[in-house]
Amino acid sequence: MNNKKDHIIACVIAVVAHALIALLLFFLHLTVASVDKDKQSEDGVPVMLGMVEDASGMDIGGMPTEEAGDESDEQAEPQDDEAPSAEQPSAAPEPSAITQQDEKSIAADDAKKKAAEEAKKNAAEEAKRKAAEEARRKAAEEAAKKAAADKAAAAAANSRVAGAFGNGKNKGSSGNTEGTGSQGSPDGNSNTGSTTGTGGLGTSANVANRKVVYLARPSYSDTSNEGTVVVSISVDESGSVINASIKSSTTASSALRSAAIEAAKKSKFSEGADVASGVITYRFKLR
Repeated sequence: MNNKKDHIIACVIAVVAHALIALLLFFLHLTVASVDKDKQSEDGVPVMLGMVEDASGMDIGGMPTEEAGDESDEQAEPQDDEAPSAEQPSAAPEPSAITQQDEKSIAADDAKKKAAEEAKKNAAEEAKRKAAEEARRKAAEEAAKKAAADKAAAAAANSRVAGAFGNGKNKGSSGNTEGTGSQGSPDGNSNTGSTTGTGGLGTSANVANRKVVYLARPSYSDTSNEGTVVVSISVDESGSVINASIKSSTTASSALRSAAIEAAKKSKFSEGADVASGVITYRFKLR
């Protein structure tokens, strides 16, 4: 019971003490003691009670008084009122809205770009087409030049063999039959040579007192070789070849030599009173 009473008394005393202290602080305030200039030398040098620890400037008259502070506050208040209006930041500009005119301009730019791309594509295709036409033209020119060269070569060849059968100027008559001109074979392959034979094979025969009735054409079985094969033959009274052998040869091809002998045995000559001897010449020439 006594403890509770003491506790209440202590609380009351504490409240009263705090109230007295608050009243004392309300009525009292700190002031700076004025310094008598006549007594400065006796009491020492006055030290200004400043507002900050570090500062610069020549105004060392002392701290401003409360009245000066009040006046400065009064002068500063209108400036504070005016400051917001002077320093008020300008509002950020709103983004401009795209108008119908802007949309038309964008559409026009897109159309120009599309037209430029289309023109570029058309130009590339046109260049490609012209290049193809130029290539075809050059190919046609080359073909025409080649045809003209072939035609000229053929004409030159024809001119070289012109008059081979006695139709040319200053050509006499030759042969062992009747008529005028140069006797030869439709299958001949030279301006000179035997009056009989096969073109490409160059077959010719010479048998004493006998005329050629038929000369068999040998098979050109070895087309990788060429040369001349001379076959010695014996012809009986009826004109048949009864014997054939190689007399000379410029080719080592056994196929061509055998073909010449077989053709010689199949050949036929005119009839005679006795057995006659002669030769058949076979010229194998690659075409």
